[in-house]
Amino acid sequence: MKKINIKMFGKNSVSTLLYWISWVFLIFWTGFYLDAILSISGYILQNNLATTILTLAAKFVFFYLLILIFKEFKSNKMFTTKIIRYLNIFAVINLCMPLIVGVFYLIIYEEIFLKRSFEEGYPYLIIAIFSFFLAAIFKQGFQIQQENDLTI
Repeated sequence: MKKINIKMFGKNSVSTLLYWISWVFLIFWTGFYLDAILSISGYILQNNLATTILTLAAKFVFFYLLILIFKEFKSNKMFTTKIIRYLNIFAVINLCMPLIVGVFYLIIYEEIFLKRSFEEGYPYLIIAIFSFFLAAIFKQGFQIQQENDLTI
């Protein structure tokens, strides 16, 4: 039986595929929400328009940061300060997302929807935690790489 060897990082790898998939999602979601924004008539609820714009902005930032992260994963040098910075930014934004959703519901609907805010924010919290772990791993890898470069 022949062993299949799949590269996770670098050119022609899973990270390259995920980079392009993230671009597709970014374009799809941007087009979808821009269409929704343009099709909302003037009277139909300013709340609807604000919700659509906030959702578009959140998805745009999410996928754009994913694109930046996967772009760095495509490169030959894995442990860089750029990837650590992007992962930390990604983690902080995902960590703040439940709070932003909660404040948004409070401002727009003048009510606190704790259950809905938690349900919508929970995946962001999980992603933030994993992103912080990844950033810490990459930071340690960067430090080891720097030590090795100095030794050689």
